[in-house]
Amino acid sequence: MQTVGFIGCGKMGSALLAGWLAAGVVEAGAVTVADPYTGEGLAKQHGVRAGDVAAAAAAEVVVLAVKPHQVADALGRAMVGADQLVISVCAGVPRAAIAEAVAPARVVRVMPNLGVRLGQGVALVLGDGATDAGD
Repeated sequence: MQTVGFIGCGKMGSALLAGWLAAGVVEAGAVTVADPYTGEGLAKQHGVRAGDVAAAAAAEVVVLAVKPHQVADALGRAMVGADQLVISVCAGVPRAAIAEAVAPARVVRVMPNLGVRLGQGVALVLGDGATDAGD
């Protein structure tokens, strides 16, 4: 099971987290949440770890789930490598902008909607170097 780090985990991030945990996609012990507002609460609720941006960015899969105006600051503190996958759920932030900031990491942009909160759907756009092979 891969490690997952959430940088920001508000409504959409926590909906993804809860859905992935419920579906067994990730195990609570493999998840780190970096969010000053929800991190501790999600740690208590789901048994995940609360940490800082550096701890979340050390995961194999990094979910970037901050508000658009927070992206530059979050990415400035997140050191990711070529072997990591970055999943962006940031509305209005092009995949290319994320890819440039985290190069050479692979980037997938996800545009979730209400269906995710209900555990019913998500849309993916694969970036350069990302595959559908589950990695």
